[in-house]
Amino acid sequence: MQKHLRILIVIRIIIMSTKEKKKLKEGITTGTCAAAAAAAAVEAFFGKVLPNITVNLPDDSGIISVDIHSTKPVHASRKIKTATATVVKDAGDDPDITNGALISARVSIAENDITQVTIKGGAGVGRVTRAGLPVSIGESAINPVPRIMIEQEVKKRLPKGKKFLVDVVISVKDGEKLAQKTLNPRLGIIGGISILGTHGIVKPFSAKSYQETIDICLRSAQTDDQKTCVLSTGRRSERLAQAYYPDLDEKCFVQMADFFSHALKTANDLGFSHIVLAGFFGKLCKWAMNMKYTHARSGQTDFGFLSMLASEIGLSDTFCRFVKEANNARHIFESGHPDVPIFIDTIGQRALINAEKIVKDKARVTLCLWDFNEKFYQEWETADS
Repeated sequence: MQKHLRILIVIRIIIMSTKEKKKLKEGITTGTCAAAAAAAAVEAFFGKVLPNITVNLPDDSGIISVDIHSTKPVHASRKIKTATATVVKDAGDDPDITNGALISARVSIAENDITQVTIKGGAGVGRVTRAGLPVSIGESAINPVPRIMIEQEVKKRLPKGKKFLVDVVISVKDGEKLAQKTLNPRLGIIGGISILGTHGIVKPFSAKSYQETIDICLRSAQTDDQKTCVLSTGRRSERLAQAYYPDLDEKCFVQMADFFSHALKTANDLGFSHIVLAGFFGKLCKWAMNMKYTHARSGQTDFGFLSMLASEIGLSDTFCRFVKEANNARHIFESGHPDVPIFIDTIGQRALINAEKIVKDKARVTLCLWDFNEKFYQEWETADS
């Protein structure tokens, strides 16, 4: 009876989880916003003010209707005729810094021998100052796919039978302030946010998008000939690691969050000779368990496994039972039990072994651990490769 009840409970949880996922609202990328704004501005330039506009998603994956927040049609008295349209970025249920941002496109259009569309960034759009990004140094931080989307949406709305020169300027209200909450300053993108998006839509809480962010950051550092990268579990551990490695360039520090295996493998594939993992004891335990993805949703700390490790190195039965019954990793770390230092060292050694299996002797790996009061505790390191 209890077995059947457990099965029913599991089924119910799966159904509830599926329903929750269906409730999550998809959003649109800054690239889609810019393309929609540019399309609406072109329509306004030729006298048609629209409340919403349809744009094609990349790779012919579909179309999407985007609401137009405001439009400024051509003013007759201007020497250079322009029209502007603005879209409000809707990130859906994704926790995006740019959600609610006002993304505008201003277009100027003149007849020409050939049809040509130039795309630039205006106020609030960043400018690239370092190599290793999809956009060349000195250019506006408008990535290749959004550029293609903007150009396509502009061209298909031009009057037939004539050729035009079209200048498009994309701007983001308060973009420079928003950028301070992103990775742009570290990537060498100054003055604003980036216009991004390879799929046109934003899927909530996308692990893939975060992994792509890790890859971009590591590639930027590698392109700049950095030999060391520091993978931290979050802002706090990154700040501590920056203080511990004061001579490293800021771009060497990358927040891997829960993507232990992915970040380590990417850094290794890119050829870094020294990879540092920085964090606190909870994550260290999960690295010792060889969890590829360490978020609590993916799996809890296995205190039975940790207790077994304690037993294997001959720690007391009392301590092994304590570990097995611990509330969390911090509970063990701060318990004051005399076996704790030896136990922590064992966890660090096991985590290092798991990291070595991923890098396969190609890079030197260092694990750095801080206590929960942010005091440096210990490091473990492989021999030079």
